[in-house]
Amino acid sequence: MEREYIRGLTEMVVERTKRHDTAMADLLEENRRLERLIAQKEDALLLEKEKAEKVAEKRIEPAENETEKMMKLHLKIKELEDENRRLTKTKMADELKLYRAMVKEKDERIRKQEMEIQRQKNEMEEYRNKSVEMRDVEKELKGDVMYEKSFLMHQTRLSPERSIRNNKGNMINIDGLFNVKMAKQKRLGKAKTSIKTVKENNKNVESKKVESILKKENKSYFKDLSFGNSSPIFDRKYMKGFK
Repeated sequence: MEREYIRGLTEMVVERTKRHDTAMADLLEENRRLERLIAQKEDALLLEKEKAEKVAEKRIEPAENETEKMMKLHLKIKELEDENRRLTKTKMADELKLYRAMVKEKDERIRKQEMEIQRQKNEMEEYRNKSVEMRDVEKELKGDVMYEKSFLMHQTRLSPERSIRNNKGNMINIDGLFNVKMAKQKRLGKAKTSIKTVKENNKNVESKKVESILKKENKSYFKDLSFGNSSPIFDRKYMKGFK
């Protein structure tokens, strides 16, 4: 899922880059079109100027009646030159504005793309952190330690506290030996415990039989703290419940 998400982000960035390149190509094409148009205008002005100069050269005569015409022609030429300079300045100003606008637009697009890429990187990093955190939690949950269910064995000698030791070395009160139906569940690093119901099986049935015998004979055997393996409690048929 993480690879698909990264692949989708990569495809989106590539698609946006393609659109950006297409837009830049369109802007350059429009700029070339404007340059051709301005060049055509300049050629037309130069042609008109040349025609005016030729007409002026043909009509220049040393007569007074021609002086006014010449002045008009010079004025016309001056007007054309002024118009040419104005168009040139306008062209340069327009080109400068156009390039500035293009650069500004490009910078803005790059800034937005960088912000978007950074946001996507942050989302990816956050997603990776969450994935690592979830994996750590899963490992921690899998590493939870539960007390294993174990069957308790009688000692050959009953202690004065009326307790016995199980196969883990823990001292257990014998009064509750055959009445255990719940198990404690311990979590790593925490003191919190939970109760788990222990299912009864054939061994529990045998343990209940032993419990019944113990209850019947406890008056005679619990008073003697030094009884040995000869006690009926440790008869083989009753020990089967602890194996």
